[in-house]
Amino acid sequence: MATNVQVIAQRKTMPYTASATHSAGDIIVVAGIVCVFPVDAVSGDKVNLEYDAVEIVAPLTDGLGTLAAGTRMYYDSSAESFTNVANAYPAGPLRVGAVEADTTCTILLNSPSNTGDQLSDLLTP
Repeated sequence: MATNVQVIAQRKTMPYTASATHSAGDIIVVAGIVCVFPVDAVSGDKVNLEYDAVEIVAPLTDGLGTLAAGTRMYYDSSAESFTNVANAYPAGPLRVGAVEADTTCTILLNSPSNTGDQLSDLLTP
């Protein structure tokens, strides 16, 4: 049986303060996410970097308790759901925290799981 998930792909923006001079179209990696400068910027400019995001709303393994946004999630192929227990299939961090009663979770696929300044802007508390 296949795991049923809802896929959400969209263009997103991330606030960023330039630390050097950049031209529109320059690529920069922030918190493990490949982003593009939409405009020219000099050091100190605040810009909204653009990136493509893929999120999924997927089944959550029972009994995990409360999980904070940013918790690294893994796909459990035997249970056909996602868990915070490390195994062979890393997926990405939770975009939105989850509680014991939740049966689904929203995951940012293939994104970093740390909570650096820029990543915190991507997560919904």
